[in-house]
Amino acid sequence: MNLIYALLIIVVLSTLNLQPLVRYHDGIESFKQNRFYLSIGIIIVLVILILFNRKFITKPLIEFENQIERIGIDGFENHQIELSSTKALGILSDKFNILLSKIAYQIKEIDNDRVELRSLNEELEATYGQLVATEQEASRQKRNFEALFRNSTNAIVMFDQEHRVLDINESFTELFGYTLEEVKGIHIDTVVLAEDHKSEIALITKTVFDSSVDNHSSFEAIRYGKDGLPLHVSIQIIPMRDGHLTMSGYVIYIEAPSLQDKAIYTIIKRLHENNKWEEQHSKRVSELSYCFGKALNLTEREISELKTIGLLHDVGKIAIDENLLNKEGKLTVEEYEEIKKHPAIGYRILSTVNEMCEIADYILAHHESYDGSGYPKGLKGEEIPYLSRIITVIDAFDAMTSDRPYRRAMTYQEAYSELRRVSGSQFDSNIVKSFIAFMERESELQKNKVLGWISNSMCLKIKGDLDHEKY
Repeated sequence: MNLIYALLIIVVLSTLNLQPLVRYHDGIESFKQNRFYLSIGIIIVLVILILFNRKFITKPLIEFENQIERIGIDGFENHQIELSSTKALGILSDKFNILLSKIAYQIKEIDNDRVELRSLNEELEATYGQLVATEQEASRQKRNFEALFRNSTNAIVMFDQEHRVLDINESFTELFGYTLEEVKGIHIDTVVLAEDHKSEIALITKTVFDSSVDNHSSFEAIRYGKDGLPLHVSIQIIPMRDGHLTMSGYVIYIEAPSLQDKAIYTIIKRLHENNKWEEQHSKRVSELSYCFGKALNLTEREISELKTIGLLHDVGKIAIDENLLNKEGKLTVEEYEEIKKHPAIGYRILSTVNEMCEIADYILAHHESYDGSGYPKGLKGEEIPYLSRIITVIDAFDAMTSDRPYRRAMTYQEAYSELRRVSGSQFDSNIVKSFIAFMERESELQKNKVLGWISNSMCLKIKGDLDHEKY
């Protein structure tokens, strides 16, 4: 551009012949004479300016515009502005190319982010689909478990981490006699387990709920229904874990009696339905025998057997005429002989069940007398099983202290006197002595309500009152 200005000055000076203007008038004349040449020079300069502008400014601008128009998002990253002449617009094109490179880099980053987001979105959709499927499967399994739990023919109880009852099914109610309202929140073993089996279940619990043990525990045992009758059941304890932490679980009780077992339980229930006094009498004898056995420091097995014997000792009366059992007044010789058959009948009923054979022997002997005058075998002294001798005393005591249609109940003191009177003849004197001492201590604490105790009542231990040889 500076070159153009220089040429224009040269042309002007040349038209003026480079002569100094001496006078203003001479200058005007000189201009008039050379104005043609001056015009020609100006035209030449303008043409040169136009040509220069077209080559170095207009053409590069048009190229710049056309290349910008061809720029698109697709293929943007490799696009650069390239001008045929970079003298006039070189700096601008370089700056613009730098800007294009930065924009291309940002677009590439955006594309990469878009691909990553699309991949992440696909993964999220797949995960969501899996969660929906998992939730549907969990709901299905929950419904199936609920249906199995409610409709199972086996007794099932659900409990929490502390073994407190959460829920039971109808089969549990049918088997044990308890409703959910009666047992909810109570320790399950307190409901169906005898006190003497606490150590047994504690060991089982420790084994089953040890986080290092994955196997479920299954075993057979005796549990007790609401009516106090023993139930031979197969038990399966299944813990529910979250990792290694046992959160809760459930117990399945499968009634495992044979046909003979079921027949015996049916007989007992029938007897109790027909004779409510016999039902209450059996329960009282069972509970009192249990507590007295604890006081005598008997083994857990013996205490459990005492409780069962107490419940079943009069099962043979199912074959005795109900009118005869409830007769007011003194029995005839023939009627008394009929009554005396019930130990043998009970023995025959219970001996059909393998698990009850030993219990049957005790029941057969529960009316034997210590001096040999009892029935049905006339056993004497140590020939009479030890547990039978205990039941004999408790059976007689409860009968004497209970109201009957044909007589009023004796007081405890009257019953104690009667026990002492026939001690050594009808009853084992050591057992009578220990029993009366036990009852007197308990009467002092319980205010004559010993017979109302439940299975988990605290029984006082009598130490030094009994010096005997078992069996």
